[in-house]
Amino acid sequence: MSQTVRKQLTNRIWRINNVEKCRVYTRKWRLANPEKVSAKAKINRENLDPWVKTFYEVNKRCNQPSFKSFSYYGGRGIKSLMKRQDFEHLWFRDNADLMDKPSIDRIDSDGNYELSNCRYIEMSENIARGNRKKIGELNPKSVTTTDTVRAIRNEYIPNVVTSKMLASKYKLNQHTIDSILYKRDKCWRTVC
Repeated sequence: MSQTVRKQLTNRIWRINNVEKCRVYTRKWRLANPEKVSAKAKINRENLDPWVKTFYEVNKRCNQPSFKSFSYYGGRGIKSLMKRQDFEHLWFRDNADLMDKPSIDRIDSDGNYELSNCRYIEMSENIARGNRKKIGELNPKSVTTTDTVRAIRNEYIPNVVTSKMLASKYKLNQHTIDSILYKRDKCWRTVC
């Protein structure tokens, strides 16, 4: 046995026998060298296959409450029911490698991440799908109706009936009243 092999074995045996010391040393080293740690992590992330990156992102969204967009996914009860191999299958099924910026999309936005509910589409298309918000009366949370907008516009008399008075009467905030009166809000612009 050569001297280098013997030295490697000795080091490995020492590490096995001193696991806790190694953990403490590693923690201290990482705290002392954050630039090196982030550089290594960046290299490792860049070397991942794109579907693996998607797999990790989806799992963060659904499972880590500290993740910035958890409230939109895991916080709403959306679960990731897919394995890494499922993301790879989707990648090749949808020819995502031919797309400029492939993005994972759930066909039913209230459904879980599962093979039957997911696909890869262009990022721009995915963004456009997400921006189709229900506005005006189509929004189930809206308290303002077309009739209310017409009534507000009919009752408004400059310097007599103010937007503040209308806001208290219709239980809306003053900004909403101003948007209705001056047709700033795109959902009420067309109402006469």
